[in-house]
Amino acid sequence: PSGSGKSTLLNTLACRLDVNTTFTGEMRLNGAPYDNAELKRIAGYVMQ
Repeated sequence: PSGSGKSTLLNTLACRLDVNTTFTGEMRLNGAPYDNAELKRIAGYVMQ
């Protein structure tokens, strides 16, 4: 649904956020600590 944060989630995972953006919490990928290089190896997305 519109406004639920789908794009924000994807942009956060892809490290496509503005440099002034801050977030808190823990990011994990398949239960392991988040590794941006690993995510780039197994997935990708193109904005519409």
